[in-house]
Amino acid sequence: MTVHTVEALVPHAPAALFDLVADVERYPEFVPGWVSARILRREGDRHWTDQVVQVAFLRQRFRTCTELDPPHSITVRGADGIFEKLLIRWSFLERPGGCLVRLDVDFDTRSKHLKTFAAFLSGAFVHDLMTAFVTRAETLNSL
Repeated sequence: MTVHTVEALVPHAPAALFDLVADVERYPEFVPGWVSARILRREGDRHWTDQVVQVAFLRQRFRTCTELDPPHSITVRGADGIFEKLLIRWSFLERPGGCLVRLDVDFDTRSKHLKTFAAFLSGAFVHDLMTAFVTRAETLNSL
């Protein structure tokens, strides 16, 4: 099991950051390694997504179930067999002048052959993921 946490204080409202993270189908536009993301089904504040990421030569498809609690949090769980455990939790807390965004990633792969893919979710990647979202928020805010 591997757990990583990163936080960032950003000068945007929690609802704006929530909407940015909830828009999973746009991840390939700005998140490094994301090849595709497609929502398969929606039920209220829950949706199931098919995603493809690529790390070096390894391309991996996986499915997730996402629970939205606007504008406070987003919880993503692995919904197929490649992970023993996949739990990603985004939290958006209002702070003076903006929002404290917290990202917790907890995962474990089923197969030793997927260790390269697991490295994709390493601490450096979790930091890069947060950076991608903060940069995207800044870009969208300046348009």
